[in-house]
Amino acid sequence: MSNNNLEQFHNLVLQLLDQYKIVDQTVQQVRTKPETESPIDTLETIKQLLDHVKQTEARIQPIRDSLQAANATIPRPTQQLIDETVTIVTSLIPNIGALEKDAVESREKLAPIIREGVRAVKMKSAYAKQTS
Repeated sequence: MSNNNLEQFHNLVLQLLDQYKIVDQTVQQVRTKPETESPIDTLETIKQLLDHVKQTEARIQPIRDSLQAANATIPRPTQQLIDETVTIVTSLIPNIGALEKDAVESREKLAPIIREGVRAVKMKSAYAKQTS
């Protein structure tokens, strides 16, 4: 395994860690200040961020595979980045699940309000037709 591949692997793992930190910050911000953005909008933002994560993971995979095939030892600084990434991902899983639950609850609360608004518009329209 060349030093260039190890360096590229390290840089991609660092990029991945940074991306997960952004996702984590976004999730934490919404969990502590839920009024700043709707849960549905937040989930869309997180989905976009996770799409970037997915792209980075796709770039890492062939290098990871070649490292494993060569039985290469991952340098300690890179392993520390991997460990930190795993820690963040582990904490993200339940937090994203909670946001999904909040989004469903928000949608369930909003549906009757929308139905009532539609009903009121229909009634107003029907009344307007009767009076004209």
